[in-house]
Amino acid sequence: MKTKMFAVFAALALLLMQSCSDDKNAVLKISRPLPNIDLGKNTFLIDTSKDTLLEISSGSTIMIPANSLVTADNKAFTGKAELTYEEYSNQASIILSGIPMQYDSAGEVGHFQSAGMFQINATSTSGDQLAIAQGKNVTVSMASSIEDGEKPYNFYQFDTISGEWKYLVTKSAEPAAPQPADTVAIAGDAKVVKNKSVKTISDFVFDINVNYHVFPELAGLGDVMWKYSGNKKYADPEKEQWIFDTNWPVTKIDKDKSRPGEYIIVMRSNKDTFTTSVVPVANEMLQPNEAVAQIDKSVDNLGVIEQEVGRQLAENTLRRTMAVSSFGFFNWDYLHFLINRKTKKIRLMSDGSELSSHFRVYQVFLKDNAVFELGRSSKETSIPVSPDQDFVMLAIGDNSEALVARNGKALYDNGNNGINDVAMNKTGITIESEDDLLSVIYGF
Repeated sequence: MKTKMFAVFAALALLLMQSCSDDKNAVLKISRPLPNIDLGKNTFLIDTSKDTLLEISSGSTIMIPANSLVTADNKAFTGKAELTYEEYSNQASIILSGIPMQYDSAGEVGHFQSAGMFQINATSTSGDQLAIAQGKNVTVSMASSIEDGEKPYNFYQFDTISGEWKYLVTKSAEPAAPQPADTVAIAGDAKVVKNKSVKTISDFVFDINVNYHVFPELAGLGDVMWKYSGNKKYADPEKEQWIFDTNWPVTKIDKDKSRPGEYIIVMRSNKDTFTTSVVPVANEMLQPNEAVAQIDKSVDNLGVIEQEVGRQLAENTLRRTMAVSSFGFFNWDYLHFLINRKTKKIRLMSDGSELSSHFRVYQVFLKDNAVFELGRSSKETSIPVSPDQDFVMLAIGDNSEALVARNGKALYDNGNNGINDVAMNKTGITIESEDDLLSVIYGF
């Protein structure tokens, strides 16, 4: 009997060791090229005893039914849980996520064209992994600007052990409920800064410094400062000193319809929300007559923002909804297809020499949301090209340096069936954010 028990324990120990080894391998399946870049992970503290609807700044929502989470040993979990959610909706976030975009179907390897990916997970407040109870589902409704093609997108889950995508279902996108057109959304880690160098007698004036890579045409807002409107319904920033020590990933500006000329600013981080009522203020470099013009310019700039954001919200008119029975990485995708496709051999060059293996290389298609990773090889390789689909070759160095080669579709017509040297040009941009990488890809 003891011998049998020993054999059982030995088998369990071997299985555990293999499982731990698989976990280590799983980490290697997803390898972010620049792991320190924040991709906008959302973190929520939820009460698992209640139905909970979470709203993401992108317009996506997550529904967690009451009593739907269990511990690792499949026991019902009660109390507070920390749920995390991260979206990858464009070529830059897909690259920076490090998630493989290859799909093996019946021995044929293809590359995904994405309508949006996300990662969702939940732990206890002490950090213990949680799971979704058997027979329960968490519903993720992902906002999207990408329409279905000739057929709807497929839904996949990534197996972090095998490193492969598993097909789950094919489902059409649905229309999203319209959002108010008079809401202004500014992306990019706004920072609230105290500013006392203004021609006011006693007013407390502050700036909101915004990353304008997302909306470069809105740089005129850099001329605008703000002060508390005095509307007692909202908090006075001067009395809330903690807001000046926080980066705010989401900042929204709404017109106050009940008080013309005033605006409501809402700033959100993963942990906090701050709302106040403000009016624009001209800076001290302006003469009195210029001050009025400057305020008018501020209002005009806000109008530009509303038009731009309204356009973007109008583009985000679709929603892809799926009930998932486990946590992990998920993807709305189908295989990328190029019309009149050819295969070209290329060799990537930089400063007259073959590209260093310190760079990870990607073929990024501009029209479709598709990214092919070529890895770190500095030797020749083959890529698909088409006259109907432009792409850039992108290289990201271990030091965050970015190199790029544009007008990739020109390779289709060059008549060279041998090795084509592709010059990777320095951009002078250090990739520190998703916006930085987007600016490299699209050249703005």
